[in-house]
Amino acid sequence: INENSILFYNSNQLIMHILIVDDHNIVREGIKGMLLKQPTIVTVDEVGSGEDALKFCKKSKPDIVLMDQNMDGINGIETTKRLKQYHPNIKIIVLTQHSDVLFANQFIQAGAKGFLTKGGSIDEIMMAIKKVISGSMYINPDVAQEMALSKFNGMDRSEERRVGKECR
Repeated sequence: INENSILFYNSNQLIMHILIVDDHNIVREGIKGMLLKQPTIVTVDEVGSGEDALKFCKKSKPDIVLMDQNMDGINGIETTKRLKQYHPNIKIIVLTQHSDVLFANQFIQAGAKGFLTKGGSIDEIMMAIKKVISGSMYINPDVAQEMALSKFNGMDRSEERRVGKECR
């Protein structure tokens, strides 16, 4: 957590600095507008590419990065990997149109602490921010269920035999 930008007040509320990384200006502006109405958000910056996110984070340290996947240039997964490499403590929440388990797994392996779909609400975004800033992970419930089911459905025969032997 960036100690310079998070201030505690009223015993349990946070003031945070958020960076939105999305290639669609209208999406950035809409999310920014909703976030700035929240009492716990004081600063929201926005950039339109992975390259710009890397440059921004060299000079400023946001508490949370809301990251899209599909962007020109460096995509969201690669941007997440690079941000985590240079700033290991940065908290990244994916906000994407993709609900595919493959994307969620790739982002989590890259270091993301949250995964949301753009079909969600501002309440879900705020819930994810609060969970991630406190050190937990947050995954959209539908995506989390698909991830759990894919672990069972994706077992190949050798894995089934190994698990079967262990259960005997």
